[in-house]
Amino acid sequence: MSELDRYDYDLPKHLIAQSPAVRRCDARLLVVDRNRKSLEHKHIRDLPELLRRDDCLVINDTRVVPARLVGRRHSTGGHWEGLFLEASSDGLWRVLCKTRGKLSPGDTVTLLDATGQEDVRLQLGANTTTGPGSHARWPPTMP
Repeated sequence: MSELDRYDYDLPKHLIAQSPAVRRCDARLLVVDRNRKSLEHKHIRDLPELLRRDDCLVINDTRVVPARLVGRRHSTGGHWEGLFLEASSDGLWRVLCKTRGKLSPGDTVTLLDATGQEDVRLQLGANTTTGPGSHARWPPTMP
């Protein structure tokens, strides 16, 4: 099992929020009870009854970057998926990626836009050895 496989699971699109709840208090909340080993579906409005006096509530208000990349391998036409992690100061992208077969330095991937049209081409610079993912050369070339 690869490092990426640990994060790969089927999540039906209808279960993914496409926009915020109209009323923020209606946002869903998954409550994990470790003692009972149970999961319970609640709402943000239920927080006052869920929190105890000494609990610590951590709020993550970071903005999310649209980081999912979808494309095709240039050499085989096979499906390729990636998750953009960061851009380095020298213009390389660090990407956690998954495809059938093995990618090698120099391989190219053509990213697809939201309509499925070819958009940008990335060239694999190196597979990292310090963690999951690959570096892709930047700037892109247009197909």
